[in-house]
Amino acid sequence: MGVCYTADTPIRVAHLGLTSVIPLVDDGLLEEYRMAYGERLGVDVGSPQTTRIGRIRAYLDFVADEVSRKFERIRGMRLARCVGSGAQPCSGATCAELTEKDRYFLMLPADSPLRAEYEQVCALSGLRRVAAEVALTEKMECGEIQANIMVSLNHREAAFDAVRGFAASKVCGSLVLSAGVNLGVFEELAKHECFYRKGAGDASAIGTAPRKRIILKVSDYRSALIQSRYLAKKGLEVYEFRIESGVNCGGHAFCEGRKTLPEVLAEFVAHRLELFETSRAMIAKFAEAETAKALPAGVGNAPAPSAGVGNAPAPSAGVASVASDKNEKKSAVLSSAASVVAKVVPPLAPARITVQGGLCTAQEIEDVLALGADGVGVGTPFLLVPQATSCDAETRALLAAATRADVRLTHASPLGVPFMNLVTSSAAEVCRCKTEAYFKARAEKSGSIVATSEANAAAAATAADAAAHGTETSEANAAATATTNEIVASAPAAETTAMAAFRASAETVATPADNLPGFPCRQHYLCRSIPGFSHPVCMASREYVMYRLAEIDRQESESLDALNSLAASDAISIREKFDALRRETLSRECICRFLGNAGREEIRGKSPTPNYEREKIAIIRGAKTARVKEPVTVCPGPNIAYFNREYTLLEMMQHLYGTGPMLTPADKPHAFDVEKEIWISISKN
Repeated sequence: MGVCYTADTPIRVAHLGLTSVIPLVDDGLLEEYRMAYGERLGVDVGSPQTTRIGRIRAYLDFVADEVSRKFERIRGMRLARCVGSGAQPCSGATCAELTEKDRYFLMLPADSPLRAEYEQVCALSGLRRVAAEVALTEKMECGEIQANIMVSLNHREAAFDAVRGFAASKVCGSLVLSAGVNLGVFEELAKHECFYRKGAGDASAIGTAPRKRIILKVSDYRSALIQSRYLAKKGLEVYEFRIESGVNCGGHAFCEGRKTLPEVLAEFVAHRLELFETSRAMIAKFAEAETAKALPAGVGNAPAPSAGVGNAPAPSAGVASVASDKNEKKSAVLSSAASVVAKVVPPLAPARITVQGGLCTAQEIEDVLALGADGVGVGTPFLLVPQATSCDAETRALLAAATRADVRLTHASPLGVPFMNLVTSSAAEVCRCKTEAYFKARAEKSGSIVATSEANAAAAATAADAAAHGTETSEANAAATATTNEIVASAPAAETTAMAAFRASAETVATPADNLPGFPCRQHYLCRSIPGFSHPVCMASREYVMYRLAEIDRQESESLDALNSLAASDAISIREKFDALRRETLSRECICRFLGNAGREEIRGKSPTPNYEREKIAIIRGAKTARVKEPVTVCPGPNIAYFNREYTLLEMMQHLYGTGPMLTPADKPHAFDVEKEIWISISKN
């Protein structure tokens, strides 16, 4: 979810058995989290890292260590006493005596064998209970730490560095590849042994599962097929296909396929075996080729010549000894190669198929599992669970108050892709202020031009009237010229007052709170090649926005000139069309920065610097300017509208599994129906 919202979620919930995903887009933000946690926990995390790979690796290592520490701590806990002595387990989210270990089991689905065993243990007492608790504890598993890479965001090899940092880290989890196809990222994956299934036997051996697994996040079957085949050619298996609704989700929406989530899932289920067999055969072929490459030069199929064969004389005892030594060395090299280079083996089972996007009730999850999915992912509702996600209090309050109309597809993304966005966020408000200021300045400028035209017309009329009454023409012309010059001289001043800010250089660095079009581009994650520029630029940057607005002005002027002889209504229609383009250009948010600001604000609130208290005193006394809060972009799915407050983690998990009170309204439309409504809206617009 975004850049920051699940950046530290594994630290918060992995020890409770929940799997979550860390976005690796903003390595600088990850470093901020690492240093903040070190300060908060009193842990020496070392010096700040100076490279992108180093920052990603260091943060993932810290997360792995912290999750391991918390999991061991929870394993050492005893179950709450309120569930002992034959009593039924307390499942209420407000039970004060529940320990984290109790919550671990209470957040499992009702049909989980582990939960059933937990309830049996709760009915025991004495030494029998102690022994049962020990046996139950041995079956506890930690949640997986996963990481996400947006493969299309590879400016300055950012995606490649994310792969390298993840591969070098302690994390033994999955790497999720999302947001398109990047063959260069696949080539980078092939350079790291940790992504391969290895075995010493033949291709039919099970082998050792990869230490780090690959998950493809897709919205259609064709994309999954192409990507999995390319990876299989490199000997890499896909552990999971993570299907996401193209439109009923937060963030970027992909509208090309025009297929609903049930349709895409049905296609995957129908072709699951075909997908598996194709990939397995290609990985087996890769394994055979790699085995052949592992053979040392000179070790081939040609048999060794026998002594005395043909016309060649039998070798002397000395020569035979030398030949024997060479054969022994070849055998030793071959044996060494077989032991050091473990053979790549194909998987023995198809990849998992999981689904996410808009699912937020127990019934919806049950319906998706009934269609053949192996698992379900839920994201948006956890934005209202402070125990699970990183977000500042102000943004969380906006999410709780959001209605269905507040979450919709917008032009906020600089990638030019429809973006499901909360339109009441502080970042959206900043963009609205910029848009209003821009159009106000245009109106003032247009007003000054109209005043100039009216003055010229009045001066010309005065001259004509004077000539008709016999007044000296030269005097009338002089008066008209003086009047015109006076108005023209005042026009640049009016324009300067209204438009001076918009004539600032594109390189001017200003705070996001100002009303200049666009934003200073500081992180460059979304920079790409755009016609008209000799270097990669971001479509939300001030440089691009100023260029685009000038281009729209020119296109509008050309269109009006071409329609000069037509009716005024046509000119109004032309202006409305280009005003819509201006609004679209001005609505783009600096999401690579703003999507992380909610996390930054929470860090600053929970982990102030050692000088923070003195800084507050200085601000109160007026000796220092208070820090301006940065705008926040948040991109929930439409289902956030059906949750209206903050929840505990136990409340949310029991809601999703149907083991606790339902948190959404009874009349909430099904996720599949919401998706259909969005597709209909897209078709109309």
